[in-house]
Amino acid sequence: MATSLARKENLDPLKIIDLCFYILLSAIFGSHIFYVIQNYGFFHLFSLEIFKIWKGGLVFYGGLISATVTVVLYLKIHHMSFWKTSDIFAFGFALGGAVGRWACFSAGCCYGKPTNLPWGIVYTHPWTFAPKGISLHPSPVYESAANLLIFLVLIIFRKRKRFDGQLFLLSIGLYSIFRFGLEFLRGDDRGHFLLPSFSTPQTFSVLILITTIVATILVRRAKLAG
Repeated sequence: MATSLARKENLDPLKIIDLCFYILLSAIFGSHIFYVIQNYGFFHLFSLEIFKIWKGGLVFYGGLISATVTVVLYLKIHHMSFWKTSDIFAFGFALGGAVGRWACFSAGCCYGKPTNLPWGIVYTHPWTFAPKGISLHPSPVYESAANLLIFLVLIIFRKRKRFDGQLFLLSIGLYSIFRFGLEFLRGDDRGHFLLPSFSTPQTFSVLILITTIVATILVRRAKLAG
């Protein structure tokens, strides 16, 4: 999808493919590092477990931050527009999130709080990460639906965008809003950062949403001024 959109934006699709590879590596690295930081108490006692990434342990916002840094560096080296390229990847960001959360749903990680709703999910497999034998909110499915909705919004607004970067900022802003709300239904512990009343992802959601709003205003003003 990214390479197809790149051709329409007169960008080199081969450079986009290379960038996808670097994004993948950096996202895995960053998301695992954030997981280790979030669970420092455990990894402080069992430090060798840090390197056993095949056992899981990925935090979305960690991957987002590290991937963004990678993109900035790559585009600077190749003299490519950050905002135009970020709009291309906004679609993959949303669609990839929609698909990826089904892996969480299958494994039982990122599980929800107990619920009596008819669509609650009960895990029974001995290897599941979720509490067994309890009806839980299918929170990964909720987040998958939220990402799919963001993807559809991007498709609708693609023809209406007024400046480069608008689609990317819109996708990040919408995700932050959805993620903040969905966190109230999560049952797994994700710790606290800065704001004791909110989970770590909720705090990052607030910070990223504020940053997104400010960036949208600044980029739009720069477009109008130019």
